[in-house]
Amino acid sequence: MAAMGTWGERWIELAPEHLDPGMVLHSWVHWYPERGRLPDRRVVVEFTFPDRPRKGGTLWIIFDGDRSEVCQTHPGFEVDLYVVVDSRSLAEWHLGRIEWSDAIREGSISVSGPSRLAKALPTWNRRSAAARAKAV
Repeated sequence: MAAMGTWGERWIELAPEHLDPGMVLHSWVHWYPERGRLPDRRVVVEFTFPDRPRKGGTLWIIFDGDRSEVCQTHPGFEVDLYVVVDSRSLAEWHLGRIEWSDAIREGSISVSGPSRLAKALPTWNRRSAAARAKAV
């Protein structure tokens, strides 16, 4: 069953209903965090989705070990990193269809803030099982 699920994630055509960035960020924080790579201090990342200005165009992740969470309103802490990404690119990265560095070069993801944190951010996500599956 797990193999079939991974296959489905890898090859599913992404329809608009699959592109909810809140779901992608939620899965990052709750199911796919790379806890051993998270910083030793709280880090707040603001995600802006230009393709969703009326549907929750900005979300925040508070990376804070086991207390990490996604927020729909500003969490009240200073933001450490700012990410601008379209919903499709975030979903495709999470599924392993594109690499973070490629998306940065192509301009579909931009990150501003301290360089050390910006480089580390994508390593805090193990990504879905589809991202780890080998294509045949």
